[in-house]
Amino acid sequence: VNLLNPKTISKSLVFSLILIVAILLFISVIKNYVSHTYYSKFQRHLKEGRQSLDLQIQDLRHAFELCPTNAKTLFELGRFYIKEELTGKNKEDKGKLYEQAKEFFLEALMRKPTDGRHWAEYAWYISRFRETNEVIDHFTKAVNLGMNDAYVHSIYARWCVNQVKKEIDIEDSLQFIEMCKKGQRSEEIMQSYDNRFIDNVSIATFLRQARIEWDKALFLGGTRTFRGRTTYNSLGDLNLLSCEIDKAIKNYNRANNKIMSTRCYIIKGDYGGALRILRSIFKRGGSPLQRNLVKKERLLIEFIKKDPKNYESFYWLGEIYNRRGMIEKAIVNFKKVIELNPKHIDSHLNLAKLYNSIEKADLAIEECEMVLSLNPKNKDAFDLLSNLIRGKYKDVELMTK
Repeated sequence: VNLLNPKTISKSLVFSLILIVAILLFISVIKNYVSHTYYSKFQRHLKEGRQSLDLQIQDLRHAFELCPTNAKTLFELGRFYIKEELTGKNKEDKGKLYEQAKEFFLEALMRKPTDGRHWAEYAWYISRFRETNEVIDHFTKAVNLGMNDAYVHSIYARWCVNQVKKEIDIEDSLQFIEMCKKGQRSEEIMQSYDNRFIDNVSIATFLRQARIEWDKALFLGGTRTFRGRTTYNSLGDLNLLSCEIDKAIKNYNRANNKIMSTRCYIIKGDYGGALRILRSIFKRGGSPLQRNLVKKERLLIEFIKKDPKNYESFYWLGEIYNRRGMIEKAIVNFKKVIELNPKHIDSHLNLAKLYNSIEKADLAIEECEMVLSLNPKNKDAFDLLSNLIRGKYKDVELMTK
């Protein structure tokens, strides 16, 4: 065979080219496969929460190094840097992390520009840095691309509600009580919001958009898709901000948000309903009572203002102060309970324990004796009284020596 024959050379070149392309394709497939493996490992560990954040990001970076054009990997890297920025662990890199995150997000969107979910999530993340007009533009693009995607509409709806909550404290019941007293309709309240702005966008605009987006999300996805606390809390917040109190109560109950449900009953003027939920919160005790103590304190103070003769509210407030180590305030509230209900055994017993903790033995003994006069079989009071009397005798013995 003549190796210098042009036909032979041409065939050799074509064969070599095909071989090179095949090798490159094979390498690309292997890289993509390994990259996908790292990405899947990252997602699994993220879901399970078993791996440290450092190890999770290592998997993500390995996936990115092997396949730097994968939109999902790019987007997850953006999320990571945003979270790093928000936690503020690396103060020297503050600001830089946000820019890095933005670069990864934009690269992901360039690689996959028709993904409505990515546009919506990108808008959600950069909104934390108050780029309101830009955020609205991205959400608009997201809903246009994902017109039939309930998830996209739900993110936009929640973001709108959250923007308003930054401006209006939904835990300040007084403002809503005043609105409800005036008997304003939802439309009238919206008109009043037209004159209040967040970054040159009226509050009314945010709330109207939230309602539009939630209606679309629920229509497309149904209640089963969005059955969860996040959804019902957002809907409850939207109802409350619009002064639709009964609807707010319904949604907060679905979210099992008893604090906000109670607040709505107070706004409505239904103190019986508020007291019913308060009882369910505090009678459970244990760890559920330990959570959100400051919010519960604020709620009880609001309730007491409306119903100052309800001894249960003072008792629960005393319990909260006791758990927070605010002894003097706890004593004041337990004494108020006894003023309203002199036979309240638990308040007498709590006072005995508190007086003992601040070395007021005589007062503690009085309270123990009161408990035993009401219930002679109360073991806690009996044991505490025995210890107190023993302690007094020891003190007397030391003094006589």
